[in-house]
Amino acid sequence: EEDTIGPAMPGQETIGYLRATAAAEARAYNEMMSQMEAEEQAKIPKHEEWMTALPEHRDLSFTVEQMQQNRTFGRREKETVRDGSA
Repeated sequence: EEDTIGPAMPGQETIGYLRATAAAEARAYNEMMSQMEAEEQAKIPKHEEWMTALPEHRDLSFTVEQMQQNRTFGRREKETVRDGSA
């Protein structure tokens, strides 16, 4: 409790003034932090779920024989490209 009775002297800081100042500074700090967090959240790129989810596991082990089993080659010769400028 304050021992002072009456108005404060010029330049004298009372307990009520100090508490009010601290509360105002805390509110300003909290507002500034929430604004900074909102700006940081806006900078984070938005990704759809399929972009961030891992694909399902597939067995991709093939042998050389399996890879060559269905390989076919063209039996005709390719036609030569004609010059169309003439």
